[in-house]
Amino acid sequence: MEARKNPDYVRSVAAAVADFRAALVEFLELHVVNAGLGSLAPGVAPAVLPRDDANPEELARRQAKVSRLAGMAATAVPLTGIAMGVQGAGIVDPITNWQTITRPKPLLGGF
Repeated sequence: MEARKNPDYVRSVAAAVADFRAALVEFLELHVVNAGLGSLAPGVAPAVLPRDDANPEELARRQAKVSRLAGMAATAVPLTGIAMGVQGAGIVDPITNWQTITRPKPLLGGF
């Protein structure tokens, strides 16, 4: 049986995506969205910025966790065919490219 049709495999991918999402939410708790009237150069500056009171070591720990779990969850994109079209960048895998929200000229944003 092809792996992608195996119910156990599909459940493991779904669990990996759920773990990734939970870790990303936890990571974003230490950030503010760069949007609204007080936003800093929308489309150029990162989509999220660390909160002023965020501990740098905790930020790094959470970022590493999200990155590790993204690797495990990345198999969901080709399995489901879910990808995002981004003008000027083409088709983007949102799981693999999650870190772009923290960098200048983010591929992903719009929180």
